[in-house]
Amino acid sequence: MTQGRQSEEIPNFSTKFNLRSKNQSKLEKRFLHAPRSMKTKIILAILLAFSFHNRLSGEQVPPEKAKTAAVNFLKLNPSSRLKGAAAVDLEPVSYSTTRTFASAGKKSAAGNEELLYIFNLTGSEGFIIISGDDMATPVLGYSFESGFDVTDVPLNFRKWMEGYKDQIRYIRAHPGEASAAKEEWTSLLEGRDSGIKSSAATVAPLVGTQWDQSPYVNDLCPYDYEYGERTVTGCAATAMAQIMKYWNYPKGGSGFHSYEHDVYGTLSANFGTTEFDWTSMPDVVGSPNQAVATLMYNCGVSIDMNYGPASSGGSGAYVIIERSPVTHCVEYALEKYFNYDPSARGVQRANYSDAAWTSLLKEELNAGRPIEYAGFGSGGHAFVCDGYDSNDFFHFNWGWGGYYDGYFASDALDPGGTGIGGGSGGYNYYQQALVGIKPPVGQLSYD
Repeated sequence: MTQGRQSEEIPNFSTKFNLRSKNQSKLEKRFLHAPRSMKTKIILAILLAFSFHNRLSGEQVPPEKAKTAAVNFLKLNPSSRLKGAAAVDLEPVSYSTTRTFASAGKKSAAGNEELLYIFNLTGSEGFIIISGDDMATPVLGYSFESGFDVTDVPLNFRKWMEGYKDQIRYIRAHPGEASAAKEEWTSLLEGRDSGIKSSAATVAPLVGTQWDQSPYVNDLCPYDYEYGERTVTGCAATAMAQIMKYWNYPKGGSGFHSYEHDVYGTLSANFGTTEFDWTSMPDVVGSPNQAVATLMYNCGVSIDMNYGPASSGGSGAYVIIERSPVTHCVEYALEKYFNYDPSARGVQRANYSDAAWTSLLKEELNAGRPIEYAGFGSGGHAFVCDGYDSNDFFHFNWGWGGYYDGYFASDALDPGGTGIGGGSGGYNYYQQALVGIKPPVGQLSYD
């Protein structure tokens, strides 16, 4: 629309909208012979309708605006180490052409639009993820613990990013369900901190370990002769082991378990005769370590780990009883074989409103209890949730040697109400959490 004073001539709406109905001439006559005040009201009503539609419709965020939002967030965020910085240098991550992380940065088939942007901090460790649509939450995650390396991205992280993308696709198809995000975008782009959620309460990451799925930590896992490499520990066992290390419990397990693997045959562990040497387990495993390898293997067997080498897709297992088709999952094994408090329980996000889910996770973390979190697929891709910042972003330890650990939004939408957990298209992706993980009362740890 051109700017400036408009002509007094009344537009021919039948021509403008190509009305070809039987009653077209009647409509024209009624409009053209109506009092001027009535014509004005009709025009205003039509303009208001268009305005309302535009306000509810999302817009693709261009790269320069995404970068501005990223810089302002890092400078204004109370939890950012760059808060108040005079300048923040960011470098866009070009990841759409890599095989490892091909789908995260590719343009969507519908509309050829970016779904999200990733920027690395220039000259230091860290990255930030920005939504590609102004109807979605502006900032999806950030880290000061590692850069974003597109050649080495863990599967659980990739699946989490896929969830963000699908949520953004959803809100583009249902724009009226998340209008609150537009106000956040406006404030953030203008450099006002009103666009940043801020809470005085925070919990710094509880888990100090940065364990990976290989090498060294998997020295006792089955060897695959076809691929010529040892199988990896699996994300569920890695998260489980890191939480057990946090508690330094138990001194030893209980019972025995054996199961048949399709490729590697009978896999067994005698938990009752195994002692865990907690003091010999470092935060970072950079050389062979029998103590960590023993813990990892025992965790894997206890949950019927479907072992596999990294090059064939890795190892997998289940976290909570409610989602597991087999008895042996993390929830079951912690109590059965490792004598953890029976009050631990698996919960699914689909059964909670957004507010209730956030409150549940924060209550656990406030109590000093790390959470084993999973989602995206019937079996899930597990990791540790062990803190939150002033924006209610949760800290995730992905079990990938510290890489990609950082703070992330629980979803890309900000709809309120039941939200993404209880509705909004069902994009909760089987998100689930094992809460209440702790030793029995009176047996807090073995240092």
